[in-house]
Amino acid sequence: MPLVQRTWANRGSDFALGRLCAGHALASLGAPFDAILRDPSGCPIWPAGIVGSITHCRGYCAAVVGWGRDLAFIGIDVEPNRPNPPGVLEYVACERELSSLETLRHADDTVSWDRLLFSAKESYYKSWYPVTRRWIGFLDAVVDLGTDGSFRVSLRSGSDIDCPPELQNAKGKWTRFGGYLLTSVWHCWSDGAPYLSSLGEAP
Repeated sequence: MPLVQRTWANRGSDFALGRLCAGHALASLGAPFDAILRDPSGCPIWPAGIVGSITHCRGYCAAVVGWGRDLAFIGIDVEPNRPNPPGVLEYVACERELSSLETLRHADDTVSWDRLLFSAKESYYKSWYPVTRRWIGFLDAVVDLGTDGSFRVSLRSGSDIDCPPELQNAKGKWTRFGGYLLTSVWHCWSDGAPYLSSLGEAP
């Protein structure tokens, strides 16, 4: 997965920087592109035949793209490696996830597992919506985080939401770097690798 990375002294708008990352990623992929606009829901409008995702938080932006013939869906999210603001975890996590967070904290207290859980669900939603064009809530998806940098996302038991089987049980990866947590959820039809482009500096 080739990486294009730069630092910047003066932060511009997150929107513009995210699109700059997307342009780098598309160029690395060899895909033609012009301005990357947003649809009414706020999703990026990718060139025909392209699947991609953009994310940003203070100090870091990233975009990832791949050919639709290789990639069914992909979503990425970056968050600071700090606890969620008060009240967020209760809104995001089900009882099963809350219980697992306690075990994960004992295994490694250098990771903000509650923020990682939030990020994993954000990545899943960014994968979900372009495929289904339907909204789901945080509690509709259940995340099983692993200490090895992997996780899985499944629809809540008993859910009657229709979606492709690849989305019903999706795989993901997470990594920690600097002061950030980065998550991704994807499904590949083939061995074609997506291209990642990022712009960042230490928070």
